[in-house]
Amino acid sequence: MLKDRKITTYILLSYGITWLLWGISIALKNPVLLISSTTLAMWIPALSVLLTFMINKEPFPLREELKFRGKPVYWLIAWLLPAVFAIAGMLVYYLVFRDEFSLQNSIAAQVPEGSGLSPMMVVLIQLGQAVTFAPAVNALLAIGEEIGWRGFLYPALKERGGVLKAHLLTALFWAVWHTPLNMTGYNYGTAYPGFPFTGVLAMFVFCFSIGIFLSYLYEKTGSIWLPAVMHGAINAVGALGTVVQSTAYVNGVHTIFGPSLNGMLAGLPMLICALLLLRKEMKA
Repeated sequence: MLKDRKITTYILLSYGITWLLWGISIALKNPVLLISSTTLAMWIPALSVLLTFMINKEPFPLREELKFRGKPVYWLIAWLLPAVFAIAGMLVYYLVFRDEFSLQNSIAAQVPEGSGLSPMMVVLIQLGQAVTFAPAVNALLAIGEEIGWRGFLYPALKERGGVLKAHLLTALFWAVWHTPLNMTGYNYGTAYPGFPFTGVLAMFVFCFSIGIFLSYLYEKTGSIWLPAVMHGAINAVGALGTVVQSTAYVNGVHTIFGPSLNGMLAGLPMLICALLLLRKEMKA
């Protein structure tokens, strides 16, 4: 019963504080404030864990998990696998929506005259950043989310209902947590069919897919930094596909499918691999 109460307290706190913060930003219709509040919100899950244990008059539970450890292979997986998924997702998306791919009329082509950068060079620079320093920088923010979703919620749910139920519920809570942002068109725009409900569904599939890898890394290493790095790497490459998308299609009706990694089509390679890993996990 105590564990259930902690889960409920954590969910109420993480939703309540985050949605209040985003609600104020949305109501004020200030894009800069919304971006700032979105960055700040990444630390609210960690704050919610801390408050949950303070309410129950218990010490913060994740001291050992905040240490750096884990075999090098797990660090490589966390650092580089998201880029593989992003590239694979781009290929799938642009095989289906071929007219949307463009190097000459895209974000990659929008460089100042005289820079000497070709669109392909811009793409390679973006990818280079995403597989070198960006995961480490982004992890400093992602660790706030991972303390909450992977460090506290997933293990608590797993203890109560097993691996599959824990993955499904963690993904559901994590996806719904993003709903105020989806309502503003932050992740998928607003032009896609079924707005905003299909956006919530797409976010659930994405959170479920990546969550399996994040939980796997956490359980294999006992360090919350591994999922934080992978989360940071996902944020670094998540929108890589849009760099080569024709500007005529940006935030269009197909945005729910990609080319960003959280799209339902571009995310298929990651989802398939996640299901294979989950199957292996459940057999172990």
